Amino acid sequence: DAIAQIRRSIDMTPDGHPSRPSKMNNLGISLFTRFKRLGLLADADEGIAQIRHAVDMTPDRHPDKPIWLNNLGTSLRILFERFGKLADLEEAIVHTRGAVTSTPDGHPDKTDRIHNLGICLRLRFTHLGEMRDLDDAISYTRRAVDMTPSSHTHRRGVLNDLGVCLKARFERLGKLGDLE
Repeated sequence: DAIAQIRRSIDMTPDGHPSRPSKMNNLGISLFTRFKRLGLLADADEGIAQIRHAVDMTPDRHPDKPIWLNNLGTSLRILFERFGKLADLEEAIVHTRGAVTSTPDGHPDKTDRIHNLGICLRLRFTHLGEMRDLDDAISYTRRAVDMTPSSHTHRRGVLNDLGVCLKARFERLGKLGDLE
């Protein structure tokens, strides 16, 4: 069992050891993956707690901190999508925004993190109806489109998400340019 082996590895790693946050992040991701598969809320709660510990233990300028922030944001967003608790989405936005701002320009994962932030903001718009969230979602998603090579397989998903955002703005404001 992968989860048991990662737990053993953490137990064998002293507090303060530089590899401990990585192991805690791995445990968190594994638990959250099991939650997505089996739906056990205890796995989601512990998984998020483990990733949160990894974030808290990692210095701000550490190159892995944006990874942990993005993982935490994504997990919280998925939890919001499953249960609709706004506090989860609000926290997801904070951590995903942190992942974006702490990822250097030119880093290969920056585009995905920008796209994730756009998704979170669109979800908050859908939930609360604040136009600023939708405008920001469009801006971030458009930026992700611009950063994604035309031959990249993820580009179609990013383009689709941009279309969803623009359609939502058309439905709210009636500007034909958004629909076109």
